[in-house]
Amino acid sequence: ALVLLGMPDHGSMEKLYTERVRLPLFARAYLLRALHAAKGNDRMIQELVRDLVNQAKIAPTSVHFEERDGQGLEWIFDSNTRTTALVMQTLVETQPENALIPKAVKWLLEKREQGRWRTTQENLYVVDALATYFKVYEKDEPSFRAEVSLAGKTVLREMFEGRSFKTKTYQVPWPALEAGKEYPVDVMKSGAGRLYYGIRMNYFPKAAAQAKEEGFGIVKTVTPVKSGETIEDGIVAGSMVRITLSVVTNQERHFVVVDDPLPAGFEAVNSSFLTTASNVDEYTQQQERDWWEYNPFNHKEMKDDRVLLFADYLPAGVHSFTYLARATSFGTFQMPSTRVEGMYEPEVFGQTGGRIVTIK
Repeated sequence: ALVLLGMPDHGSMEKLYTERVRLPLFARAYLLRALHAAKGNDRMIQELVRDLVNQAKIAPTSVHFEERDGQGLEWIFDSNTRTTALVMQTLVETQPENALIPKAVKWLLEKREQGRWRTTQENLYVVDALATYFKVYEKDEPSFRAEVSLAGKTVLREMFEGRSFKTKTYQVPWPALEAGKEYPVDVMKSGAGRLYYGIRMNYFPKAAAQAKEEGFGIVKTVTPVKSGETIEDGIVAGSMVRITLSVVTNQERHFVVVDDPLPAGFEAVNSSFLTTASNVDEYTQQQERDWWEYNPFNHKEMKDDRVLLFADYLPAGVHSFTYLARATSFGTFQMPSTRVEGMYEPEVFGQTGGRIVTIK
């Protein structure tokens, strides 16, 4: 505020800089903005920029920022959305060529629900940050030609006129690409306006599924319902097992799906059916049944061959979901890999390895 009034207090800014580790992330962003606007110490400016960038939570198509310790910050209406907006605005003012900026904008826009953000504070800070972004990058009315070349061959050529959500897509089938060969992609633009583009690859491995962590971790445990039983030598036909899925993420995610296929000799037990045995509920121990415990999986589907879980918002941490399944058929069966992924960011995923189960 003092800098904006033309009365910068360099002594106070230097004192805050020496105590920056104790400051919340959004406060460090404010300090960086003040130092930059006041043409302060360049060494302090560069260190604060480095510090902010190192705090980025990066996904394939978006970026956001989280406070390390938000305890007590609720009294000043803190949220990750507000912090992300402030850091993005700070980077626009101090590092306009930083590649994280458009990804942060994408994350902020994804947080909007029914045309607005969660609170009046978030609406204020996000709109102000987006206005700053617009003034810097979107001041020119779009009027440009975009061209994309793959290995020297033009695959896309399009004219963009005016402000719109117009997009153009080109897909390359996997068989058309030669294994072990590099394929350079060139993107060219001529004319006024800002071009947004992305390149993505979708694939499915043919080999046996192996456990992987690509942004998510997931663990699946199968235990007998009745005490004294074990499953090491096989599962007794007709008995029930308790299946627990534990999803781990080191940052908050949005629109997450968990796909847990069942072995052919099992079927999920849906306790909501009137035809289900009345004693099933005592075995489920699902956290969602307790009103005081938060479970982010706000929608589930129990099908013949799999159980699907959906979370609109998944905060950082470990989240578990438990359900029952019954062994229905004798034999040896493949237990397919359980997979968790972002519905709109499938590159962010995790999966368990496949294994064999026996019903005797």
